[in-house]
Amino acid sequence: MNTLSVKKSIELCKKSNIKKLVFISAQGGFKSYLNSKLEAEKLIINSGLDYLIVKPGLMYGKNRLSSYLNVIPIKIFSTLGIKFFKNVYPLPVETIARKIVSNLELNCTFLTLDNLKN
Repeated sequence: MNTLSVKKSIELCKKSNIKKLVFISAQGGFKSYLNSKLEAEKLIINSGLDYLIVKPGLMYGKNRLSSYLNVIPIKIFSTLGIKFFKNVYPLPVETIARKIVSNLELNCTFLTLDNLKN
């Protein structure tokens, strides 16, 4: 699911001399989706490129109005310790984007949900 586009992105980065690849992966989700994200991560890690893999929960923002309907119940359920809801903790797209930009120049290779929440 995610591996073909990542392979092509890696090829393009190498061909165009792009030094760093940022990949939005997943903190949780359905098994097949999560497995495809993990396979894509492996391709990136083994690519020889500098990279930043971001593993957010649910991203929401003003351009994704339907995601707002999920935010409140998920935040409530995530406080109850239910693992699935803990892994999809909702964060605004703007928060995640700021964290990505602030970590681009660092030697950081992964941003996890815990990094993004703080």
